Amino acid sequence: MQNHTQLPTGLSFSYETERLILRLPSTDYLREIHGSQAYLDCQSTLSIDMSLPFHNFDLSQITDETERINMIMVVQSYIEENFIKKNSTNTNKAKKLIVSTDEAHRILKFEGARMFENALYRVARKRHTAPWLILQSVKDFAKYQDTEEILKSTETFMLFRHNYLDGQYIKDTTNLNQSQVDTVLNLGGTSEAKKYGELCLVDIPTKRAVFIQADYLKDSEFDVVETDVEKIAEHARMKQGA
Repeated sequence: MQNHTQLPTGLSFSYETERLILRLPSTDYLREIHGSQAYLDCQSTLSIDMSLPFHNFDLSQITDETERINMIMVVQSYIEENFIKKNSTNTNKAKKLIVSTDEAHRILKFEGARMFENALYRVARKRHTAPWLILQSVKDFAKYQDTEEILKSTETFMLFRHNYLDGQYIKDTTNLNQSQVDTVLNLGGTSEAKKYGELCLVDIPTKRAVFIQADYLKDSEFDVVETDVEKIAEHARMKQGA
């Protein structure tokens, strides 16, 4: 099976099962790339309903490390081209856009992903965009120079409970005093007496911190918040018997 595609720029490529031939217009240059791995040139016919309030790109089922790296690059490029760049620089027309990366510590170990996030934090304001990185600890920023640069561009933190070993790093990067840091290290109560919904909101420019207790609606939020499988199963049985 062989296919041929002519791109608008005159650049063309043809591909077989395990062979990619790249031809440049008006030249005799020919390059063959052998392999069986799928690829994407970051342009897509994927249709997304932009009227929806949320769009989710889930890569959690990709276990192969090489494929994960490639897919991260593809998704980040797709988000940049179709969401960020298309969000008008005119504040009267632009919509509020949040680009949130969950489990960010898993992708920031890849240099390309760090470069994307670093660039995003630098240009986000111009596109009326708020980048959010969700990590296990603030100290995850200390692993790479790229992520240290991201930290410098961050103005707001939402801190949940941290390990006591991270205390000094939190103090150094957020301007919290020792008493506030101690409170952060004890958010959420104990394993015997959990307190759900506790967090610390830190505003770097004003050097202010506010501790927040969010309402925990157990009946509707239990299955999302709880991590104990036995308690989830017990809660399900109670709902069935109600």
